[in-house]
Amino acid sequence: MKINRINIQNLSAQKGERLLFEDIGFELKAGQCLLLKGPNGSGKTTLLHMLAGADQPRSGDIDIYTISSGDQPRLDGVIGISHFITHQDGLKKSLTVLENLTFWTEYMGGDKDRIDTALATVGLEPMPHILAARLSAGQKKRLMLARLLTISHPLWLLDEPSVSLDDDGQKLLTKLMQEHISAGGILIASTHLPLGIEFDQTLNLTGGRYMFNDDYLLEEENI
Repeated sequence: MKINRINIQNLSAQKGERLLFEDIGFELKAGQCLLLKGPNGSGKTTLLHMLAGADQPRSGDIDIYTISSGDQPRLDGVIGISHFITHQDGLKKSLTVLENLTFWTEYMGGDKDRIDTALATVGLEPMPHILAARLSAGQKKRLMLARLLTISHPLWLLDEPSVSLDDDGQKLLTKLMQEHISAGGILIASTHLPLGIEFDQTLNLTGGRYMFNDDYLLEEENI
């Protein structure tokens, strides 16, 4: 399935009594990407969770338009069409590399025929029968990236995706992101480190304020 565009309107988030951000809005079309920036606690991960459907916003709308939905937003939102790569690896430590990737591929409706190629691409081909518990942090991240290759979802939500990756792993991540965007996918990434791609938009969350492409759009007092 291909996403034509994702439209965010008046999105707000609150954590306890603290307002993280308010009235955020942006639109991304097929083949575009957005960079989320900001200090710890500014709401980057919260925003990604909302876009992934894992958290509900305080207010606002997240509308996904696909070829099949036409001019109407998709009723199921991002369900079944998005990848969310976070700090948590989501791996079952008692399962092997191959068993973990097979589980997620089947669970998310991916293509099992792509598993061997995916493991080779991320550099884990020599260790399909190694338990996930024995993998290094970088190898676990590579196994997470392998899901992107076996499950074709048009929306990628990436939270600090380059953390734990060595130089070769970061180059691999850059290549995967470039290929995804070139194929018409949409990507939203939060990072403190360079990712090696040119972003179409930048959303900077900082101290209760946010700005697009270095232009402040909102400032909340007493936050």
